[in-house]
Amino acid sequence: MAELKLDSPLQFVKGVGPRKAAVLEAHGLSTVADLLLYFPRTYLDRTNVVPISQLRIHESATIIGEVKAHGLLHGRRRRYEVILQDDTGAITLVWFGGLRYFQRMFEKGQKWAATGRVGFFHGYQMVHPDLERLEDDSARMVHAGRIIPVYPQTAELTKIGLNSKGIRRLTSFIFEHLTDRWTDPLPEPERENLSLCPLGDAVRKLHYPETRDEIEVGRRRMAFDELLLLQYL
Repeated sequence: MAELKLDSPLQFVKGVGPRKAAVLEAHGLSTVADLLLYFPRTYLDRTNVVPISQLRIHESATIIGEVKAHGLLHGRRRRYEVILQDDTGAITLVWFGGLRYFQRMFEKGQKWAATGRVGFFHGYQMVHPDLERLEDDSARMVHAGRIIPVYPQTAELTKIGLNSKGIRRLTSFIFEHLTDRWTDPLPEPERENLSLCPLGDAVRKLHYPETRDEIEVGRRRMAFDELLLLQYL
């Protein structure tokens, strides 16, 4: 499905399919609009993108670099290591679990964003960082380098790959291909009088805020709509 509308069934959104759609429907999420109204419960601030040479030990940061080497290392404890390098230096990414998965994941020359706590052992390192593959220099990061939404979770959603990262991937695709506009029950003069943003803007700000202030702007609009709805019940 190249174009999406608010009433499009989630089953036909890329990456969903019948099995995931059935689980989503059991959670009250049947259409694109339903999922876009499934708002984050909290946020992680990953806007701190740092050149590798400026990393500080024991602090969390996001770095962006190119894979220079990777492989499985044996020793007292088997581990998978990736050397990520930018224009200022290099860092080692380390995993002690899921080794076969990581063997298939990396190729030399790929560009990745990694987020985690910085340590030091024969050089900078991050153990079990969160990752995001960047296809090129213009690629927009969804899971790093920005304020990251964290969604309400259940065991059923996690089992089908729709943890917070999976939902972020899905909502990002939807926003990219959505052709509909939200019908706003509040006319523009009333919105301006109440200092409220348009409904569609509020939905986007809550999923992909540029700043903390945008989260509050979105929440304020949705809280007003909830109060408005209660008046008619």
